Amino acid sequence: MEISENSSRNVNVDTIVKQWRTFRLEKAVPQTYDSDSSHSSNELFRLLNNTLTEENMLMISRNSGLHREFNILLRRIYISENSHYLRLALCSLIKSKNSEVKTAGIKSFYTTFGFMGFSKEETNDLVYRWRVGMKDGMHKETEDAILSGLEHHGGSIIETERYKKGGFHKLYKEFGICNAARYYGPGLKHQLAFMEDKNMLYIQAIMATGDHSGAMLGPGVLTQLLWNMNPNTDRKGLEKNTTLRAIEVQDQDELTLRKRRLMKKYGQNKVSTYFLFGHSDSYEVTLGQGTKQDEYLTIQDIKRLDVFGVNSREHVKHPTIIMCACSTGRLMAKQISELVQARVYAPTGPAYIKYIDTTREDIPKIKGVVYSEPSVVYDCGKLVEVVDAAKY
Repeated sequence: MEISENSSRNVNVDTIVKQWRTFRLEKAVPQTYDSDSSHSSNELFRLLNNTLTEENMLMISRNSGLHREFNILLRRIYISENSHYLRLALCSLIKSKNSEVKTAGIKSFYTTFGFMGFSKEETNDLVYRWRVGMKDGMHKETEDAILSGLEHHGGSIIETERYKKGGFHKLYKEFGICNAARYYGPGLKHQLAFMEDKNMLYIQAIMATGDHSGAMLGPGVLTQLLWNMNPNTDRKGLEKNTTLRAIEVQDQDELTLRKRRLMKKYGQNKVSTYFLFGHSDSYEVTLGQGTKQDEYLTIQDIKRLDVFGVNSREHVKHPTIIMCACSTGRLMAKQISELVQARVYAPTGPAYIKYIDTTREDIPKIKGVVYSEPSVVYDCGKLVEVVDAAKY
């Protein structure tokens, strides 16, 4: 490959390329969904730090041959035991104050997601949904949105890819999942591992794409619940009681589409628990940015769209519904509980979920949801408990 582009630094360039080409990277071996797939390498860390100096990054941005070689290195890292270093390599370029280097970093970002199966259009959509799903995201420039997205979601995405190459793209296509940090790698790997199992009960997480405060970036509530619902994994027959099927939606049309796909694939009487996340008040839940009417859900919309499967009968008898939506305990929780004949947990004001308590049985059950502020529990439309958050 021709590297020189009238550069006066060919010796330095050749040295960098030789280091990249000859650096030994062990190819990744298959992992189980519940394994820790991260591998550290001090040598790779030093290589990236020594070669991604401001001077070298500027050469990468200005020399198309060198940039191609850098992308080849990224590909080798992607398929190696040390794929978590992709984030360091990409962020180093995108963090640069030099506009040429930033541009080169963004090009490498698109190339890297191409390794995972994303088209350019799909990657654009991914970045848009990252923006909508992070604090003040819509006010960020493209490179800042990409950088924030990589910092928040990169670790979980790469862990998913480490388990199964192209796995994150499959979750994106099948379920609309973009904001990976909401579930961490373990939650995504579990969803991916059992997505073809049509006999399991599952937690259906309906996740609004919009999250203007970044409330769902990092709490890991769903992954904690998933693991608590699947104890004793060393005991035969108990290793897969319940799985997670999270969908991310930005408006009513997408919600309807993804719900139909779940119903068609998994059938009736499979949802044991619903988890609904979205910014809200007493009367409606916001799915997207909240700039269009079809980005909201009122109780009338919930009935009309059959959000909780009353007509489709996708859920078991007397399911559990967890509202991760502020103030829905004032009115909507009672209405939903009566409509679905379900047990509903909901906060009565602005709040977040601290943890979800489960029984310690062979087949666990949810016994409580602890919010940061007061909450209520309704069962089949009747108020059964008012929870004082100060007790927890």
